[in-house]
Amino acid sequence: MAGAGAACTRDQIVAIIKGLGELKGAVCEEVDVARAALYLASDDAKYVTGHNLVVDGGFTAFKTLQFPTTHTS
Repeated sequence: MAGAGAACTRDQIVAIIKGLGELKGAVCEEVDVARAALYLASDDAKYVTGHNLVVDGGFTAFKTLQFPTTHTS
């Protein structure tokens, strides 16, 4: 799958990636990451150990990348 995106333009790749896991109406801000850190440092997280708290708006929860197909003759 090394060349799967070879036929894509830069704009197509940006559009594909931007559409992945993007929450409609929500933008990740510094305060979102700060609140996650505060939670982990608080007593509310006293039983949370060894957890990777991902603060990415669902970006890493996407399915698979769907690149445009290439046509060869």
